[in-house]
Amino acid sequence: MSIEPRVRYAITSDGVRIAYSVFGDGPPLVVPPTLVGSHLQLEWDIASRRASYEQLARRATVIRYEPRGVGMSQRVAADFSDPAATRDLQAVCEAAGVATFSLFVRPDTGVVPQDFMLLYPERISHVACWVVSSDAYAVVTMRRRKFDFLMDEDWELYTDIRARLLTGWSGTDAEARSALVRATYTPETLRAADEILAARRWPSGVRTASPLLLLHEAGNAAASRVAGDLAGDNPLAQILAIPAPAGDLCGNEIAVAAVHEFVAQREQAELPQLAVIAAGAGVQTILFTDLVGHTEMMQRLGDEQGRAVLREHERLTRVLLKEYGGTEIKTMGDAFMASFDSAHLALTCSVELQRAFTTRDIHGERLQVRAGLNAGEPVAEAGDLFGSCVILASRAAARAGAGEILVADVVRQLAAGKGFIFADRGEFVMKGFEDKVRLYEVRWREDG
Repeated sequence: MSIEPRVRYAITSDGVRIAYSVFGDGPPLVVPPTLVGSHLQLEWDIASRRASYEQLARRATVIRYEPRGVGMSQRVAADFSDPAATRDLQAVCEAAGVATFSLFVRPDTGVVPQDFMLLYPERISHVACWVVSSDAYAVVTMRRRKFDFLMDEDWELYTDIRARLLTGWSGTDAEARSALVRATYTPETLRAADEILAARRWPSGVRTASPLLLLHEAGNAAASRVAGDLAGDNPLAQILAIPAPAGDLCGNEIAVAAVHEFVAQREQAELPQLAVIAAGAGVQTILFTDLVGHTEMMQRLGDEQGRAVLREHERLTRVLLKEYGGTEIKTMGDAFMASFDSAHLALTCSVELQRAFTTRDIHGERLQVRAGLNAGEPVAEAGDLFGSCVILASRAAARAGAGEILVADVVRQLAAGKGFIFADRGEFVMKGFEDKVRLYEVRWREDG
C-alpha cells in the first residue's frame, strides 16, 4: 500500500487552523500528535514512520493531526494544555465528519486529549496504548541536554545531533528526522514540547472507562508494571506483551493485528454506556435546553463561523453537565437532553448554564438559551429515555423564553428548601396531555 495523504485544515472554536489528514480504510482511528516531531508531509520521508502508518491504514481509517503552533498547523503561540488539545481534536473530528472513533496513544504522544476523554466519553469507543516505563526516555534526555546550548547558537547542528541521539549515529532516518524537527518547531516551541515530555510519567494521563488495550514489550518488567497500574479496575482493560524486538508499535505486525482486532469490536464498546444509562433510570430529572435564534445566527454568520459558535456552546454545556452530575442523553445540534439523579443538581446546572452564556462573549456573540425540566420515571431503551415525563420536559423548554428556565410542579416540590425562587407562570394546555399543566419559572438572575 502506498499512501500520500492530502493535508486538510479544521478551524477550532477559538479560531485556530489545525492541519489534519485522513487515510486508510476501516473503523476511524485517531492518532494524536507526537512531540518528537510532527509534520504531516515530512513524516512520510521517514521510512519507518511511513511503513508504520501504511500498516495501520490497511484495516483502519487513520486520522492524524498536528497541535496548534507547530508543524503545518497555524503558527500561533504553542499551547500544549489539555483545553487546547480538546479544542484541536474536536475541530478535527467535526471537519472529518467523525462522530465516534478509537484513540491510539503512542509513547511519544505529547498531548493526550484527556479533557476530551472526560467531556465526550461517548465519542471514544476504544483506547489503545503502547506502554513504556517512566524512565524510557531518561537516558536519551540526559544525553540530549548536554547539547541544548546549541539550540539558539546552531539550530541545524542541534537538530542533527538530536536526531542521531534518537536513531543512533548511523541511523538511516536521522537526516529526515532532523529536517522534520526543524519544520515542526522553533527553538522556543521545542523547549515547551520538551518540558511536556520530561514532566510526563508516561502514559499516566490516560484514564478512560472505554475498552482499553495496553501493549508493552515482552520481558520489560517496568513497562509491565505501568500497564497493570493503567488497567486499574477497568473491567474492559486488556494487556498484551509483544515479543521483542518490539520497535515502533505501528511497525510491529503482532501489535498492529492486535490493534486492528481491538478497534473492530465497536458494537461491544456501546454496551457499558447503555448499562450505565439503564441503571441510572428510576426517578430522574430531565433537562432540555435549546439555543435561541440558532437559525438566524447561522444565516448571519455563515456555516464556518456559526459552527465555531455552536462548538463552544456544546463544550460549555458538556462541561457543566459533567460538573453537576448530568448524563447527556443526546444532542440535536442547538439543543441538549440530559438526565440527573437529583432535582437540586439539575436546577443548579440549569442556572449555571444561563449564567455562563449571559456572561461570555463567544466569537462576538452573546448566546441565549431556554430550558425546561420535569421529573419522573422514564423508560430507558437503547441509550435513550422515553415516556411522558420526558415529553413534558421538552414541552416546558418549548414554552420558555430566551434566558428562562421553566419547570413542572414536581421539580419545584423536589427542590423545596434548596434556596431556589420560583414564580408561578400559570397552567397550560400541553399537546399529548389531557389535563392542564402548571409551570414555574426559576428566578435565577441577581435582580430577580
